[in-house]
Amino acid sequence: MNQNPVYLPEGTKLTRLVWVDNANVARAKAFHTASLARFAHAGVGIAAAQMALPAQFDTIAPESGLTPAGEIRLIPDWSTCVALPHAKGHARVLGDMCQANSVWPLCPRGFLRGVITKAKQLGLKFQTAFETEFYWVLKTPDENIVPLMHSVFATSLTLDTLRPAIDDLVDSLVGQGLPVELVHGECGPGQIEVSLHHTDPLTAADRMVALRETAHAIGLKHGYATTFLPKPFLHAAGSGAHLHLSLWRDGRNILPNPEGLGGLSPEGLSFIAGILNHLPALCAVLNPATNSYRRLVPSSWSGSHGIWGFENRETAVRVLGSPQGSTHFELKTPDCSANPYLAMGAILSAGLDGLERNLHPGQPVNCDPATLSPAERELLGVRPLPSSLLQAIEAFSKNSVLLNAMGPALAKAFLAVRQSEWNHMREFTHEDEVKLLLTRY
Repeated sequence: MNQNPVYLPEGTKLTRLVWVDNANVARAKAFHTASLARFAHAGVGIAAAQMALPAQFDTIAPESGLTPAGEIRLIPDWSTCVALPHAKGHARVLGDMCQANSVWPLCPRGFLRGVITKAKQLGLKFQTAFETEFYWVLKTPDENIVPLMHSVFATSLTLDTLRPAIDDLVDSLVGQGLPVELVHGECGPGQIEVSLHHTDPLTAADRMVALRETAHAIGLKHGYATTFLPKPFLHAAGSGAHLHLSLWRDGRNILPNPEGLGGLSPEGLSFIAGILNHLPALCAVLNPATNSYRRLVPSSWSGSHGIWGFENRETAVRVLGSPQGSTHFELKTPDCSANPYLAMGAILSAGLDGLERNLHPGQPVNCDPATLSPAERELLGVRPLPSSLLQAIEAFSKNSVLLNAMGPALAKAFLAVRQSEWNHMREFTHEDEVKLLLTRY
């Protein structure tokens, strides 16, 4: 359990205690400052079955191992508490799920902390950052959506058209202490990408939650619906949550080696190989919505093949170069329907397995793999990732490394939620998915 001292920003009336469940729905209970003494250390109670709720409704997923009986405590991690510039008098603090004065095995933040601890035992630390894409859209009276504008990648017109909302978003993020690096229009109509500065994995996941919550709030202020759905428009660009990552030991980035393959060290190559080896199963965590697989298609810069390349935006892992070697890499596959704590923890677990087993990723692919002949794909080991949530669930359920990393209780509930969503939405049209999930993430 965290033992950080209580910190509440001046002028706070309500403090939102936030958690993210297995369906990647960010939820909150708010307590009044007059009740601070009651909740500061004891937290608030929530049903244990909260971690068995799928995205489509608040009903416990079958075979989750959780029932209506049982309660856990959501304990504030006061190191994450910030005032919300876009909601005067409100603060947000992230919570850790605890039971009997210990971190509950199904706590997503607890899972990620456990993976970080394992890495530290191996002498490793990480620097990570999400590169997050989303849409601001308009809703019609019949619950459909229409674009705010029509443009192409990175035009000044996008920044000018959406400037009031973008300015409010950046001001609020910076006011919360989030270091905004880049903001630009993406390829889709009304699509925005926000890049935050790199940090440790837990903080990067916390920042993803803050960014999502803030973008929704700013959208409401300007009359927009905010959607992190991977594919809100069938014939426009999908939205990803690309993860940038580097490996560190003794205060030194150990990823680069100018003499190595792709400018990478042996450790870097093995870490990437672990991710690629487990990527079909990782898709259940990184792309957990039925809608995810409308984005994860060839020739769409989504990383739909389990391969790597040097500055290749079609490969799942894109290695970025510099004169000193490759200082970090980008995993392009994830999207924002993923719980950021589970996604980060699963990715790191896969990479650590690659290190422990001294895996090698094979030769880099430096073209669009969709243009290769079957013989060329076989030679280079090019394989497509799952084309449906069901395929990803099946891969995850057989993957002992990821199952063991999560632990039996969390893995059981996670798979139950995924299966419930597949059972409910497998026959959905794209329009059905958008109407149900538009603002869920």
